[in-house]
Amino acid sequence: MKKVWSLILVTFSLLIAGCSDEDKVPADADDNFITALTLTKDGKSYDAVIEGNDIVMTVPYTVDLNGATASMVYTPSAKILPNPQPITDWDSEMIFRVTSFNGKVNEYTYKVIKSEIESDGDVVLKSQADVDAFAETKVSVIKGNLIIGDNAENAAAINNLEALAGIKEITGSLQILNNYKGEALDGLNIIKAGGIQFGTKETPSPCTDTYRFRLEQLQEITGNLELNNNAVQFVEFDNLTKVEGDIYIKDDALTTLYFPKLAEVGGDLDLSDNSVVIYEHGLSDIKDTPLAQLEFPALENVSGKFSINLPSDNFQSLKLPKLRTAGEIDFLVGWELKTLEIPEISEVNGDLILSGR
Repeated sequence: MKKVWSLILVTFSLLIAGCSDEDKVPADADDNFITALTLTKDGKSYDAVIEGNDIVMTVPYTVDLNGATASMVYTPSAKILPNPQPITDWDSEMIFRVTSFNGKVNEYTYKVIKSEIESDGDVVLKSQADVDAFAETKVSVIKGNLIIGDNAENAAAINNLEALAGIKEITGSLQILNNYKGEALDGLNIIKAGGIQFGTKETPSPCTDTYRFRLEQLQEITGNLELNNNAVQFVEFDNLTKVEGDIYIKDDALTTLYFPKLAEVGGDLDLSDNSVVIYEHGLSDIKDTPLAQLEFPALENVSGKFSINLPSDNFQSLKLPKLRTAGEIDFLVGWELKTLEIPEISEVNGDLILSGR
C-alpha cells in the first residue's frame, strides 16, 4: 500500500512540475514590437527605418524590391502576420500585425520611398556621346547647371536628348548652346528648374534647326526664362505655373506662345519682336511677323514690368482674362489689333502705357 501511495505522490509531483513549465510566462509577454527589417536583393542589402509604427524603406528609384528576401526582427514571444519570409512583393505598402504572448495587438505599416539620385555641381554635355553616356548615371536631380552643347564653331552636332529623360530637377539653369541641332527638345521631362536659357538678352542663339521649344512637364522655374532666337516657331510650356524671375522671349519666327497654366511671374515679362528697330523718333524696319494672337488664360500677377512689343500688322488679338496686378504695363502693338482683353486688372504700381503704331 505504501508503494502505491509513493507512486501516486511521484506522479502528482511530476504533473505539478509539468504544469508549472507549461504555464511559465515569458518576460516579454506584453511586448509586440518590430525592431528591424533588412531586405536583400542581387547581393545588396537595404535597412528600413522604423519610426513609431511606420517601417520606412528608402531606396534609389532605380531599385526594384520585388523578389527581395527579408530578415525581420520582432519580439521573440510574439506572433506576426503575415509571415515576412515568403513575401516577395516588397515594392508595395503592407501592414504587419504583431500579437504579443498575452494577446495584445500592434500594427506596423510598411512603406517604400523611392529616392532621387543626385549629382552635385554643373553637368556639361558637349557632344552626343556625352549626352548618351549620362543616361548610365541614372541621375534625376542635378544640383547645378545642365549645359547641353558647345559654342565652338567646329563642335559636333547634338541631335537627340532622349538619354536625359530621367532628369526631373535642375537647381541651376538648363542652358542650350549653339551646336544643338535637334528640331525640338523631345526627351526632356524636367519638372522644376532654376532657369531656362536658349540664347540670352544680350546674345541670340544662332540655332536654326530648333523650331519647337517645348517642356511639357515643367511646372516651376525659380529663376529666369530667356529665349532669344530667330528660328523657333513654337514655344510651349503646358504645365508651367510659376516663374519666380523674369521671362524674356524675343523671336521674329514665333507663331505660337502657349502658357495655359502660368499664373505668377515674380519679375519682368518681356515679349518682343526681333524685326522691330526703335530709333529716337519712332519705329522703323517693321515687317509682318507670324504671331497673330497672344493669350495667357491663367496669368494673375506680373510683379515687375509687363512689356509687349509686337507692332506687326499680323498681330490682332491680346487676351489676359485673369490679370489683376502688375508692376508696370507697356504694350506696343500694330493698328490692326482687333481684340484687347484685360477685364480683371485692378492694380498697376507704375506706368500703364498702351500704344499702337
